[in-house]
Amino acid sequence: MSNSSFMSSWVRVMSHPAAVFGGLAAGIGVGLASGRVAAALAPAGDMYITLLKMLVLPFMVSAIIVSLARLLSRGGAGAHLSRIAVAIVASMFIASAVGVATGLVLTLGQNLHSGSQAALGRMVNESTNAFAADTKVDLAGPPSAPNRIAEVTNALTHVFPSNIFEALSLGDSLKVVVFSLLFGLALGVTPRGGASTLIDVLETAFRGCQTMMRGINTLLPIAICAMVAPLVGEFGSGAGVGSVQTMLMFVVAQVVGVALVFLISAVTVSRRAKMGIVAGILALREPIIMAFGTRNSIACIPSAIDKMSEKLRISRSDLELVVPLGVALCRFGPVTYYAISTLFIAQLYDVHLHVAQLVVVLLASMAAGLASSGSNGLITIAMVALVCGPLGLPVGAAMVLFIAVDPVVAGFRVVSIVYGTCALASVICEREEQDIPMPAQAA
Repeated sequence: MSNSSFMSSWVRVMSHPAAVFGGLAAGIGVGLASGRVAAALAPAGDMYITLLKMLVLPFMVSAIIVSLARLLSRGGAGAHLSRIAVAIVASMFIASAVGVATGLVLTLGQNLHSGSQAALGRMVNESTNAFAADTKVDLAGPPSAPNRIAEVTNALTHVFPSNIFEALSLGDSLKVVVFSLLFGLALGVTPRGGASTLIDVLETAFRGCQTMMRGINTLLPIAICAMVAPLVGEFGSGAGVGSVQTMLMFVVAQVVGVALVFLISAVTVSRRAKMGIVAGILALREPIIMAFGTRNSIACIPSAIDKMSEKLRISRSDLELVVPLGVALCRFGPVTYYAISTLFIAQLYDVHLHVAQLVVVLLASMAAGLASSGSNGLITIAMVALVCGPLGLPVGAAMVLFIAVDPVVAGFRVVSIVYGTCALASVICEREEQDIPMPAQAA
Protein backbone atom coordinates (compact mmCIF):
# COMPACT_ATOMS: atom_id res chain seq x y z
CA MET A 1 0.00 0.00 0.00
CA SER A 2 1.37 3.40 -0.95
CA ASN A 3 1.84 6.14 1.60
CA SER A 4 -0.96 8.22 0.08
CA SER A 5 -3.37 5.25 0.19
CA PHE A 6 -2.42 4.52 3.79
CA MET A 7 -2.99 8.14 4.82
CA SER A 8 -6.34 8.26 3.03
CA SER A 9 -7.45 5.08 4.79
CA TRP A 10 -6.17 6.38 8.14
CA VAL A 11 -8.08 9.66 7.80
CA ARG A 12 -11.25 7.88 6.67
CA VAL A 13 -11.20 5.38 9.56
CA MET A 14 -10.14 7.77 12.33
CA SER A 15 -12.58 10.48 11.23
CA HIS A 16 -15.55 8.14 11.35
CA PRO A 17 -17.97 8.83 14.24
CA ALA A 18 -17.73 5.18 15.30
CA ALA A 19 -13.99 5.63 15.94
CA VAL A 20 -14.62 8.59 18.24
CA PHE A 21 -17.30 6.77 20.22
CA GLY A 22 -15.09 3.70 20.26
CA GLY A 23 -12.28 5.73 21.81
CA LEU A 24 -14.68 7.05 24.45
CA ALA A 25 -15.92 3.55 25.27
CA ALA A 26 -12.35 2.22 25.41
CA GLY A 27 -11.33 4.98 27.81
CA ILE A 28 -14.22 4.17 30.14
CA GLY A 29 -13.41 0.46 29.96
CA VAL A 30 -9.71 0.93 30.69
CA GLY A 31 -10.47 3.32 33.55
CA LEU A 32 -12.82 0.84 35.21
CA ALA A 33 -10.53 -2.14 34.58
CA SER A 34 -7.16 -0.81 35.69
CA GLY A 35 -6.34 2.50 37.36
CA ARG A 36 -2.63 1.90 36.75
CA VAL A 37 -3.05 1.47 32.98
CA ALA A 38 -5.39 4.47 32.89
CA ALA A 39 -2.79 6.65 34.61
CA ALA A 40 -0.15 5.48 32.15
CA LEU A 41 -2.29 6.71 29.26
CA ALA A 42 -2.55 10.24 30.65
CA PRO A 43 0.64 11.56 28.91
CA ALA A 44 -0.83 10.67 25.51
CA GLY A 45 -3.85 12.83 26.24
CA ASP A 46 -1.60 15.65 27.44
CA MET A 47 0.41 15.43 24.22
CA TYR A 48 -2.75 15.75 22.11
CA ILE A 49 -3.83 18.88 24.02
CA THR A 50 -0.31 20.29 23.60
CA LEU A 51 -0.53 19.80 19.83
CA LEU A 52 -3.88 21.58 19.78
CA LYS A 53 -2.59 24.46 21.87
CA MET A 54 0.32 24.82 19.46
CA LEU A 55 -2.14 25.77 16.69
CA VAL A 56 -5.24 27.30 18.27
CA LEU A 57 -3.83 30.76 19.01
CA PRO A 58 -2.34 31.29 15.51
CA PHE A 59 -5.59 29.91 14.12
CA MET A 60 -7.74 32.24 16.25
CA VAL A 61 -5.63 35.37 15.61
CA SER A 62 -5.54 34.91 11.84
CA ALA A 63 -9.25 33.97 11.65
CA ILE A 64 -10.44 37.04 13.58
CA ILE A 65 -8.13 39.53 11.84
CA VAL A 66 -8.83 38.26 8.32
CA SER A 67 -12.60 37.88 8.84
CA LEU A 68 -13.01 41.30 10.43
CA ALA A 69 -10.81 43.06 7.86
CA ARG A 70 -12.72 41.51 4.96
CA LEU A 71 -16.05 42.30 6.63
CA LEU A 72 -15.11 45.97 6.92
CA SER A 73 -13.94 46.06 3.32
CA ARG A 74 -17.34 44.76 2.14
CA GLY A 75 -19.26 47.50 3.94
CA GLY A 76 -22.18 47.17 6.36
CA ALA A 77 -19.83 46.02 9.11
CA GLY A 78 -21.38 48.28 11.73
CA ALA A 79 -24.77 46.57 11.60
CA HIS A 80 -23.17 43.11 11.57
CA LEU A 81 -20.95 43.82 14.59
CA SER A 82 -23.87 45.40 16.44
CA ARG A 83 -25.88 42.22 15.87
CA ILE A 84 -23.00 40.12 17.19
CA ALA A 85 -22.71 42.29 20.33
CA VAL A 86 -26.46 42.17 21.04
CA ALA A 87 -26.57 38.40 20.50
CA ILE A 88 -23.61 37.83 22.84
CA VAL A 89 -25.12 39.93 25.65
CA ALA A 90 -28.57 38.35 25.24
CA SER A 91 -27.23 34.79 25.24
CA MET A 92 -25.04 35.42 28.27
CA PHE A 93 -28.09 36.84 30.08
CA ILE A 94 -30.06 33.70 29.30
CA ALA A 95 -27.25 31.45 30.59
CA SER A 96 -27.03 33.47 33.81
CA ALA A 97 -30.81 33.39 34.29
CA VAL A 98 -30.74 29.60 33.84
CA GLY A 99 -28.10 29.35 36.58
CA VAL A 100 -30.07 31.54 38.99
CA ALA A 101 -33.29 29.63 38.32
CA THR A 102 -31.55 26.27 38.79
CA GLY A 103 -30.07 27.34 42.12
CA LEU A 104 -33.39 28.71 43.37
CA VAL A 105 -35.46 25.69 42.34
CA LEU A 106 -33.08 23.02 43.62
CA THR A 107 -32.18 24.88 46.87
CA LEU A 108 -29.02 22.79 46.84
CA GLY A 109 -27.32 24.31 49.88
CA GLN A 110 -30.28 24.39 52.27
CA ASN A 111 -31.13 22.03 55.09
CA LEU A 112 -27.75 20.33 55.31
CA HIS A 113 -27.53 18.33 58.48
CA SER A 114 -24.78 19.01 60.99
CA GLY A 115 -22.68 16.08 59.82
CA SER A 116 -22.59 17.43 56.26
CA GLN A 117 -21.65 20.88 57.51
CA ALA A 118 -18.84 19.39 59.59
CA ALA A 119 -17.55 17.42 56.60
CA LEU A 120 -17.54 20.55 54.47
CA GLY A 121 -15.77 22.47 57.22
CA ARG A 122 -13.03 19.86 57.45
CA MET A 123 -12.59 19.97 53.66
CA VAL A 124 -11.93 23.69 53.92
CA ASN A 125 -9.80 23.73 57.06
CA GLU A 126 -7.64 20.73 56.17
CA SER A 127 -7.10 21.65 52.53
CA THR A 128 -3.50 22.03 51.43
CA ASN A 129 -4.58 24.10 48.45
CA ALA A 130 -2.83 27.43 47.95
CA PHE A 131 -6.07 29.23 48.65
CA ALA A 132 -6.57 27.53 52.00
CA ALA A 133 -4.31 29.79 54.07
CA ASP A 134 -6.87 32.59 54.05
CA THR A 135 -10.03 30.53 54.08
CA LYS A 136 -10.26 28.79 57.44
CA VAL A 137 -13.94 29.04 58.28
CA ASP A 138 -16.67 27.45 60.35
CA LEU A 139 -19.45 26.50 57.99
CA ALA A 140 -21.93 26.33 60.85
CA GLY A 141 -21.34 29.98 61.73
CA PRO A 142 -22.15 33.30 60.02
CA PRO A 143 -20.12 34.30 56.98
CA SER A 144 -17.51 36.97 56.99
CA ALA A 145 -17.71 39.89 54.57
CA PRO A 146 -14.41 40.20 52.70
CA ASN A 147 -13.74 43.29 50.67
CA ARG A 148 -13.41 42.27 47.00
CA ILE A 149 -13.81 45.63 45.29
CA ALA A 150 -10.14 45.78 44.32
CA GLU A 151 -10.33 42.26 42.87
CA VAL A 152 -13.40 43.14 40.80
CA THR A 153 -11.76 46.29 39.43
CA ASN A 154 -8.54 44.46 38.68
CA ALA A 155 -10.31 41.65 36.82
CA LEU A 156 -12.44 43.95 34.69
CA THR A 157 -9.71 46.40 33.70
CA HIS A 158 -6.88 44.03 32.75
CA VAL A 159 -8.29 43.23 29.35
CA PHE A 160 -5.89 45.01 27.01
CA PRO A 161 -2.46 43.44 26.47
CA SER A 162 0.53 45.58 27.33
CA ASN A 163 2.64 43.16 25.28
CA ILE A 164 0.91 41.02 22.67
CA PHE A 165 3.87 38.62 22.44
CA GLU A 166 3.70 38.03 26.18
CA ALA A 167 -0.06 37.40 25.91
CA LEU A 168 0.57 34.90 23.11
CA SER A 169 3.30 33.12 25.06
CA LEU A 170 1.09 32.87 28.15
CA GLY A 171 -1.93 31.74 26.14
CA ASP A 172 -4.07 34.62 27.45
CA SER A 173 -6.85 34.23 24.90
CA LEU A 174 -8.96 37.20 26.03
CA LYS A 175 -6.10 39.65 25.51
CA VAL A 176 -5.23 37.97 22.23
CA VAL A 177 -8.84 38.35 21.07
CA VAL A 178 -8.88 42.04 22.02
CA PHE A 179 -5.66 42.65 20.09
CA SER A 180 -6.96 40.69 17.09
CA LEU A 181 -10.18 42.71 17.05
CA LEU A 182 -8.34 46.03 17.19
CA PHE A 183 -5.79 44.97 14.58
CA GLY A 184 -8.51 43.60 12.31
CA LEU A 185 -10.42 46.88 12.60
CA ALA A 186 -7.25 48.80 11.75
CA LEU A 187 -6.56 46.66 8.68
CA GLY A 188 -10.17 46.96 7.61
CA VAL A 189 -10.04 50.76 7.46
CA THR A 190 -6.56 50.85 5.91
CA PRO A 191 -6.60 51.54 2.14
CA ARG A 192 -6.72 48.19 0.34
CA GLY A 193 -3.44 48.70 -1.47
CA GLY A 194 -1.56 48.89 1.80
CA ALA A 195 -3.37 46.11 3.69
CA SER A 196 -4.25 43.47 1.10
CA THR A 197 -0.83 41.82 1.10
CA LEU A 198 -0.80 41.33 4.86
CA ILE A 199 -4.40 40.09 4.83
CA ASP A 200 -3.49 37.55 2.12
CA VAL A 201 -0.51 36.35 4.16
CA LEU A 202 -2.66 35.96 7.29
CA GLU A 203 -5.30 34.09 5.31
CA THR A 204 -2.66 31.71 3.98
CA ALA A 205 -1.45 31.12 7.54
CA PHE A 206 -5.03 30.48 8.61
CA ARG A 207 -5.57 27.89 5.87
CA GLY A 208 -2.29 26.20 6.82
CA CYS A 209 -3.41 25.99 10.44
CA GLN A 210 -6.68 24.46 9.27
CA THR A 211 -4.85 21.74 7.34
CA MET A 212 -2.62 20.91 10.30
CA MET A 213 -5.62 20.87 12.64
CA ARG A 214 -7.47 18.37 10.48
CA GLY A 215 -4.44 16.09 10.58
CA ILE A 216 -4.15 16.35 14.37
CA ASN A 217 -7.88 15.66 14.76
CA THR A 218 -7.45 12.23 13.19
CA LEU A 219 -5.82 11.33 16.52
CA LEU A 220 -9.00 12.27 18.43
CA PRO A 221 -10.22 8.67 19.11
CA ILE A 222 -6.87 7.76 20.67
CA ALA A 223 -6.72 11.03 22.59
CA ILE A 224 -10.26 10.64 23.94
CA CYS A 225 -9.37 7.20 25.28
CA ALA A 226 -6.19 8.54 26.89
CA MET A 227 -7.99 11.48 28.52
CA VAL A 228 -11.12 9.71 29.73
CA ALA A 229 -9.43 6.63 31.19
CA PRO A 230 -7.53 8.43 34.01
CA LEU A 231 -10.64 10.39 35.01
CA VAL A 232 -12.78 7.25 35.18
CA GLY A 233 -9.98 5.39 36.99
CA GLU A 234 -9.71 8.08 39.64
CA PHE A 235 -13.38 8.15 40.51
CA GLY A 236 -14.05 4.50 39.77
CA SER A 237 -11.44 3.50 42.35
CA GLY A 238 -13.33 5.41 45.03
CA ALA A 239 -10.43 7.78 45.65
CA GLY A 240 -11.68 10.95 47.22
CA VAL A 241 -15.36 10.01 46.82
CA GLY A 242 -16.05 10.09 50.53
CA SER A 243 -14.78 13.64 50.86
CA VAL A 244 -17.12 14.96 48.17
CA GLN A 245 -20.31 13.04 48.92
CA THR A 246 -21.81 16.05 50.64
CA MET A 247 -21.22 18.03 47.41
CA LEU A 248 -23.35 15.66 45.35
CA MET A 249 -26.27 18.06 45.11
CA PHE A 250 -23.92 20.80 43.96
CA VAL A 251 -22.60 18.59 41.16
CA VAL A 252 -26.13 17.57 40.16
CA ALA A 253 -27.22 21.22 40.06
CA GLN A 254 -24.27 22.14 37.83
CA VAL A 255 -25.09 19.31 35.42
CA VAL A 256 -28.77 20.30 35.39
CA GLY A 257 -27.85 23.93 34.65
CA VAL A 258 -25.55 22.92 31.79
CA ALA A 259 -28.18 20.50 30.46
CA LEU A 260 -30.75 23.31 30.30
CA VAL A 261 -28.32 25.58 28.42
CA PHE A 262 -27.50 22.65 26.11
CA LEU A 263 -31.20 22.06 25.44
CA ILE A 264 -31.80 25.74 24.63
CA SER A 265 -28.79 25.62 22.29
CA ALA A 266 -30.04 22.43 20.63
CA VAL A 267 -33.46 23.95 19.97
CA THR A 268 -31.81 27.08 18.54
CA VAL A 269 -29.55 25.08 16.20
CA SER A 270 -32.50 22.90 15.17
CA ARG A 271 -34.70 25.84 14.20
CA ARG A 272 -31.93 27.71 12.41
CA ALA A 273 -30.68 24.67 10.49
CA LYS A 274 -34.22 23.42 9.76
CA MET A 275 -33.56 19.94 11.09
CA GLY A 276 -34.54 17.85 14.08
CA ILE A 277 -33.03 18.43 17.52
CA VAL A 278 -31.27 15.04 17.61
CA ALA A 279 -29.99 15.53 14.08
CA GLY A 280 -28.58 18.94 15.03
CA ILE A 281 -26.75 17.45 17.99
CA LEU A 282 -25.37 14.56 15.92
CA ALA A 283 -24.18 16.96 13.22
CA LEU A 284 -21.96 18.67 15.80
CA ARG A 285 -21.01 15.58 17.77
CA GLU A 286 -17.28 15.94 17.01
CA PRO A 287 -16.80 19.35 18.68
CA ILE A 288 -19.12 18.28 21.52
CA ILE A 289 -17.13 15.13 22.28
CA MET A 290 -13.87 17.02 21.85
CA ALA A 291 -15.06 19.68 24.31
CA PHE A 292 -15.88 17.10 26.98
CA GLY A 293 -12.68 15.13 26.41
CA THR A 294 -10.18 17.98 26.17
CA ARG A 295 -11.94 20.42 28.52
CA ASN A 296 -10.43 23.12 26.33
CA SER A 297 -12.95 25.28 24.46
CA ILE A 298 -10.36 27.07 22.31
CA ALA A 299 -9.14 23.74 20.94
CA CYS A 300 -12.64 23.01 19.60
CA ILE A 301 -12.86 26.12 17.38
CA PRO A 302 -11.59 24.53 14.12
CA SER A 303 -13.84 21.48 14.51
CA ALA A 304 -16.89 23.64 15.27
CA ILE A 305 -16.27 25.80 12.18
CA ASP A 306 -15.77 22.77 9.93
CA LYS A 307 -18.87 20.91 11.11
CA MET A 308 -21.18 23.92 11.08
CA SER A 309 -20.06 24.77 7.57
CA GLU A 310 -20.19 21.19 6.32
CA LYS A 311 -23.26 19.81 8.13
CA LEU A 312 -25.38 22.91 8.75
CA ARG A 313 -24.42 24.88 5.63
CA ILE A 314 -23.55 28.01 7.62
CA SER A 315 -21.37 30.56 5.83
CA ARG A 316 -17.75 29.72 6.60
CA SER A 317 -16.58 33.32 6.21
CA ASP A 318 -19.03 34.38 8.93
CA LEU A 319 -18.17 31.41 11.15
CA GLU A 320 -14.47 32.25 11.04
CA LEU A 321 -15.24 35.52 12.82
CA VAL A 322 -18.15 34.58 15.09
CA VAL A 323 -16.99 31.20 16.45
CA PRO A 324 -13.60 32.39 17.81
CA LEU A 325 -15.28 35.47 19.31
CA GLY A 326 -18.06 33.37 20.79
CA VAL A 327 -15.76 30.81 22.38
CA ALA A 328 -13.62 33.57 23.87
CA LEU A 329 -16.41 35.84 25.09
CA CYS A 330 -19.58 33.74 25.47
CA ARG A 331 -18.71 31.81 28.60
CA PHE A 332 -22.06 30.05 28.94
CA GLY A 333 -20.77 27.23 31.15
CA PRO A 334 -18.85 29.46 33.59
CA VAL A 335 -21.72 31.98 33.78
CA THR A 336 -24.17 29.24 34.79
CA TYR A 337 -21.54 27.81 37.14
CA TYR A 338 -21.03 31.13 38.94
CA ALA A 339 -24.74 31.75 39.44
CA ILE A 340 -25.34 28.25 40.86
CA SER A 341 -22.21 28.38 43.02
CA THR A 342 -23.16 31.73 44.53
CA LEU A 343 -26.64 30.53 45.43
CA PHE A 344 -25.13 27.38 46.92
CA ILE A 345 -22.93 29.44 49.24
CA ALA A 346 -25.79 31.77 50.16
CA GLN A 347 -28.09 28.86 51.00
CA LEU A 348 -25.33 27.03 52.83
CA TYR A 349 -25.00 30.00 55.20
CA ASP A 350 -28.78 30.55 55.31
CA VAL A 351 -28.43 33.95 53.63
CA HIS A 352 -31.75 34.83 51.99
CA LEU A 353 -31.24 36.88 48.84
CA HIS A 354 -33.97 39.35 47.87
CA VAL A 355 -34.82 40.31 44.31
CA ALA A 356 -32.24 43.09 44.01
CA GLN A 357 -29.49 40.75 45.21
CA LEU A 358 -30.57 38.08 42.72
CA VAL A 359 -30.24 40.69 39.98
CA VAL A 360 -26.70 41.36 41.27
CA VAL A 361 -25.98 37.61 41.03
CA LEU A 362 -27.35 37.52 37.48
CA LEU A 363 -25.33 40.50 36.21
CA ALA A 364 -22.18 39.71 38.21
CA SER A 365 -22.17 36.16 36.87
CA MET A 366 -22.11 37.59 33.34
CA ALA A 367 -19.20 39.87 34.27
CA ALA A 368 -17.33 37.01 35.94
CA GLY A 369 -17.87 34.85 32.87
CA LEU A 370 -16.33 37.52 30.66
CA ALA A 371 -13.44 37.94 33.11
CA SER A 372 -12.81 34.18 33.01
CA SER A 373 -12.15 34.24 29.27
CA GLY A 374 -8.98 32.34 28.47
CA SER A 375 -8.75 30.75 31.90
CA ASN A 376 -9.54 27.30 33.21
CA GLY A 377 -9.26 25.17 36.32
CA LEU A 378 -8.39 27.06 39.50
CA ILE A 379 -8.52 30.46 37.83
CA THR A 380 -12.05 29.84 36.59
CA ILE A 381 -13.16 28.83 40.08
CA ALA A 382 -11.48 31.89 41.61
CA MET A 383 -13.73 34.14 39.51
CA VAL A 384 -16.60 33.20 41.84
CA ALA A 385 -15.18 36.08 43.91
CA LEU A 386 -16.60 38.58 41.42
CA VAL A 387 -20.10 37.38 42.23
CA CYS A 388 -19.82 36.54 45.92
CA GLY A 389 -17.83 39.65 46.85
CA PRO A 390 -20.64 42.25 46.52
CA LEU A 391 -22.90 39.98 48.58
CA GLY A 392 -20.39 39.52 51.41
CA LEU A 393 -20.23 35.75 50.97
CA PRO A 394 -17.10 33.71 51.92
CA VAL A 395 -15.34 33.41 48.59
CA GLY A 396 -12.29 31.55 49.90
CA ALA A 397 -14.41 28.72 51.21
CA ALA A 398 -16.20 28.51 47.88
CA MET A 399 -12.94 28.12 45.97
CA VAL A 400 -11.64 25.34 48.19
CA LEU A 401 -14.92 23.45 48.24
CA PHE A 402 -15.49 23.67 44.50
CA ILE A 403 -11.95 22.63 43.60
CA ALA A 404 -12.73 19.20 45.07
CA VAL A 405 -15.45 18.47 42.52
CA ASP A 406 -14.27 20.55 39.57
CA PRO A 407 -12.87 17.55 37.64
CA VAL A 408 -16.44 16.26 37.47
CA VAL A 409 -18.12 19.44 36.22
CA ALA A 410 -15.35 21.00 34.08
CA GLY A 411 -16.11 18.88 31.01
CA PHE A 412 -19.80 19.78 31.12
CA ARG A 413 -18.88 23.46 31.49
CA VAL A 414 -16.75 23.39 28.33
CA VAL A 415 -19.44 21.54 26.35
CA SER A 416 -21.82 24.36 27.26
CA ILE A 417 -19.35 26.95 25.96
CA VAL A 418 -18.73 25.17 22.65
CA TYR A 419 -22.28 24.10 21.84
CA GLY A 420 -23.71 27.40 23.06
CA THR A 421 -21.32 29.21 20.72
CA CYS A 422 -22.48 26.99 17.86
CA ALA A 423 -26.07 28.00 18.62
CA LEU A 424 -25.09 31.67 18.76
CA ALA A 425 -23.25 31.37 15.44
CA SER A 426 -26.26 29.66 13.84
CA VAL A 427 -28.35 32.73 14.70
CA ILE A 428 -25.82 35.39 13.68
CA CYS A 429 -24.21 33.88 10.60
CA GLU A 430 -25.74 33.70 7.17
CA ARG A 431 -26.86 30.32 5.91
CA GLU A 432 -26.01 29.05 2.47
CA GLU A 433 -28.94 28.82 0.11
CA GLN A 434 -29.14 25.08 -0.36
CA ASP A 435 -31.08 23.22 2.31
CA ILE A 436 -29.81 20.18 4.10
CA PRO A 437 -31.73 16.93 3.59
CA MET A 438 -33.49 15.83 6.75
CA PRO A 439 -31.42 13.03 8.33
CA ALA A 440 -33.09 9.83 9.38
CA GLN A 441 -32.16 10.43 13.04
CA ALA A 442 -33.94 13.79 13.14
CA ALA A 443 -36.32 14.26 16.02
